[in-house]
Amino acid sequence: MTQQTPLTDYLTLTYRALSAAQNGQPISVTPMLADLGAKYPDASPVRLQRAFGLSPLQLYAILVSYALYHAPTSGRNYSTVSQNSILPTVGHCTASFAPHLPRDWFCSFSPDFLRLCFLPPSYDMPSLAEYHLILPPELVYFLEDTAFVSPPYLCNIQPLACAQTSRYTLPPHTILYLYGASGSGRLHFVRTCLMPQSDIWLCSLSALLALELAKRQYAGLLLLRLTILEQKPLCFSDCVLEQIKQQDILWLCRLFTELHEVDAKIILFGEEPLPPAHLLCRRFLMISHTPPALTFSESKALWEAQGKDIDGTALAERFHFLPGQIRQIVRQTTPCTTETYLQACREHAHTIPLTGVRFLEPQGTWDDLILAKREKDILRHACDYIHHSATVYEDWGFGEKLPYGRNLSVLMEGPPGTGKTMAAGILANDLGLPLLHLNTAQVLSRYIGETEKQLKQVFTLAEQANAILLIDEMDVLFGKRAQIKDAHDKYANMQTSFLLQQIESFRGILLLTTNFLTNVDEAFLRRIQFVVHFSLPTEAERLRLWHLMFPPALPVADNVDFAFLAKQFPLSGGEIKNIALHAAFLAAGTEKAVDMQILLQALQSTLGKQGKVLLREDFGVYGYLLEPEG
Repeated sequence: MTQQTPLTDYLTLTYRALSAAQNGQPISVTPMLADLGAKYPDASPVRLQRAFGLSPLQLYAILVSYALYHAPTSGRNYSTVSQNSILPTVGHCTASFAPHLPRDWFCSFSPDFLRLCFLPPSYDMPSLAEYHLILPPELVYFLEDTAFVSPPYLCNIQPLACAQTSRYTLPPHTILYLYGASGSGRLHFVRTCLMPQSDIWLCSLSALLALELAKRQYAGLLLLRLTILEQKPLCFSDCVLEQIKQQDILWLCRLFTELHEVDAKIILFGEEPLPPAHLLCRRFLMISHTPPALTFSESKALWEAQGKDIDGTALAERFHFLPGQIRQIVRQTTPCTTETYLQACREHAHTIPLTGVRFLEPQGTWDDLILAKREKDILRHACDYIHHSATVYEDWGFGEKLPYGRNLSVLMEGPPGTGKTMAAGILANDLGLPLLHLNTAQVLSRYIGETEKQLKQVFTLAEQANAILLIDEMDVLFGKRAQIKDAHDKYANMQTSFLLQQIESFRGILLLTTNFLTNVDEAFLRRIQFVVHFSLPTEAERLRLWHLMFPPALPVADNVDFAFLAKQFPLSGGEIKNIALHAAFLAAGTEKAVDMQILLQALQSTLGKQGKVLLREDFGVYGYLLEPEG
């Protein structure tokens, strides 16, 4: 040793005892070890003895092993020690542990003690006295108070910088199985809710089981020794237990049994729920749990940890990403600013695989929406639910009063073409969130339970994408429950009940449209925060719509009378849009500007497709512009 340390005093005692025994003048080791323990209560040999519950002879055997093999020239006073290392044996210990070696000294060198504290010998020893005592590296690191270099399949997770208290307690001799998709926050849950103030050993189970048998046996002992020495919980990742071979499961059972004998905390990370009939469930007390979604404060803290200028509130209000998704976005985004993170979050949503839904490009502003002031104010107020959610739920404490049902749901009802889908795009554009449109035809199934399964997937993926979910013609899914007369009524009612539960648990923004509000179940309406009524536009609103529908670059003749069209035809905004588009194509085909004649032809053709027959008299003073009938 280069400087005086408690371990130096222990080595000095060890060399002195070895030398005295060789000279035939043994000294009493036990009281001298006790004196050193009293002098250095926090020395590594004392902590090692306390952790493993070692007797004085067992502690001395570890010191002899270290002195003769790992530090043979350090403060040596042992006459036969040369520059070369001497392989320490049990005989070295018993010969120098004097003057009163216990009669049952061989019990101290039990197979369990030798297996746990020393490396296995390279060949069979003829007697116990010749058994080689070689310390494993982890014990050497511990004695020297140096950092342990963990193997590739094992890493040490440091505790959180901010002190937190545990919200959950893991019962003794229990294995916790946390399951969820990759990045769902299993490790985050352990670090923040279960053991926030503790280091954690994270072991890759797949890498561990991939080792050849001899190395795997050593790895198991390594985990056992580290658990005894440091009392850290052991988390095993990559646990696809259903695919592990039977012999590997049996090996795991033996490992977990040994870990439980030393009161180790064992946590497994998997992606799928563990079947109750699994061997591990039959051998051990297992608790299966899905990590809860991040709270607002947790999400905000994760974002703000990326930089002092990051607006964690703006990011956490809009996006409910999983911890793994946040880390992925942070790794792939430069520079690290709030705006770049917001844009990266919106782009990340499009990478999530979705079935039965498609992304719509949010566009438009509130000025583009022709709607009664009261109804438009309701939509703006709905946006305030997102903009001010942090203030209401976190700062003012409503989050504790409302542990669930904190989603935003808006029902827009009215005739077709009155701007319901357009309003959804404007609301999404205002919030800066992606808009996800559900195609009910693709999720409805004739097979019992299949519709619910696909809808659950849609809601789950919408949460992961942090997108606004738009369901058009929602009365198809959320129809009124009827009195049960046959099996069809029974399963239709079950589907509606399932959807009601999904609405309750959905952590996002849900927009729904319907043309028939009377067909919607009343229980569902009670779960809606806002109901916006879209009616056919008034004459003044129609006039404004006519002007808005024609882009500035479109050539329009002077004889176009928008005031007449607005007064004469009570059209919806969708119908006006279709007529304007049809007129533009007619004008392009004739290489003319859009004039009154083209507009009237487009109007007649568009409404004719809807079964509305217009006579020349319906066009008033402009009837002469239409082609003669017949």
